[in-house]
Amino acid sequence: MKKIICLLFLISLKISYSQNVRPNDIEINILKIDQLKQQNKLEILGIDDMKTCGGSLIGYYYNNKLVLLISQNGGETKTIINKYYVENNKIIKIENLENYKFINDNSKIHIPNKKNITEKKEFYFTPKIVIKKNFKKEKIITYSDDQIISCGKNMIELLNERKATN
Repeated sequence: MKKIICLLFLISLKISYSQNVRPNDIEINILKIDQLKQQNKLEILGIDDMKTCGGSLIGYYYNNKLVLLISQNGGETKTIINKYYVENNKIIKIENLENYKFINDNSKIHIPNKKNITEKKEFYFTPKIVIKKNFKKEKIITYSDDQIISCGKNMIELLNERKATN
């Protein structure tokens, strides 16, 4: 009887483990989306009047379903690009790239020296956990990271509303 209970317990663990989405599974979906984008098989919907999250926004659809959105915002010294990978109107991964340009004012020549620094963050969303990677190190989600996530959710709604009216 104990062996049967242990066997049933192990089977239930295996079933529940196999139902959880892991970052590797997410990466497989992301590779498919990137391939579709490279092959120009995605329908594009662009919005340039983003007020809430700033910048421009491009939504990519496959079979009338939003699969990717890219927002870009910035100025002379900073550019922020967020790539939101979407499945069933839920974010599965965010890539956040922030590019800073520092100008050296001590330059003796007329053209200032510029130094570019890029920071990259990745967020993976599974049903039970959120994993943030910053240069391969996991860190705690900060307030600005929460803002990136909430902007993504708002942009998904906005794109789907615009798509429905087109």
